[in-house]
Amino acid sequence: MAVTLPDPSGKPERFNARLSQEQKELLQRAADLKGMSLSDFILGTAHDEALRTIAAHDVVRLSRRDGISFLAAIEHPAVVETDVLRRFQTARKHRAS
Repeated sequence: MAVTLPDPSGKPERFNARLSQEQKELLQRAADLKGMSLSDFILGTAHDEALRTIAAHDVVRLSRRDGISFLAAIEHPAVVETDVLRRFQTARKHRAS
């Protein structure tokens, strides 16, 4: 099956996929039920799944409790003791030497 994908530059790209007869019949049936062409159905479904996959990878979801803790940490950041900060800076200088 050959499917044409739109390119932002306006030039269409081509995508080829091999399907078993059963796969094609199944996808065609679903496309028919939605009143879509097979290509439009496959592209639309793949597009939606791509967006879900990317969002699942890029979006961090926190529980309510963790979200409250996160916001509290942003609103009230921990104070770094000057003595601790001085020790880190001294250690960094020694490593660089």
